Amino acid sequence: IAQFTDLHYGEDEFTPWGPIQDKNSDHVMHSVLTAEKPDFVLFTGDTLTGNNIGSNATEYWKYVLGPCLQHDTPWAHVFGNHDDLSAEHGDRDTLMKYD
Repeated sequence: IAQFTDLHYGEDEFTPWGPIQDKNSDHVMHSVLTAEKPDFVLFTGDTLTGNNIGSNATEYWKYVLGPCLQHDTPWAHVFGNHDDLSAEHGDRDTLMKYD
C-alpha cells in the first residue's frame, strides 16, 4: 500500500509556485508507483486545497488521480479539511459524487 497525504493540489494556483508544486507531487507519485508497484493507493486528506481553487476542483481530481490511473492502481480517498470545492462551484457532496 502506498499512502499520499497533504499534497494540496491547487494551492496558490494563480502563482508560479503552486503549479510547480503540483508537478513536483505528480513526479513523486509516478516515481513511487513505478518503483514500489503497490497494490493499492490511499490518499489520506488534504489532497486538494479546494477553497483556494478558482476553477472547478473536480478538474484537479483528474490530475491527482492520473498516476494511479496510468499505473492501473486502485485507490481510495479520505477527505481532509482542505478537500472541498470553492464556494462558487459546489460543496463537499458535489466532490464526493464526482469521486
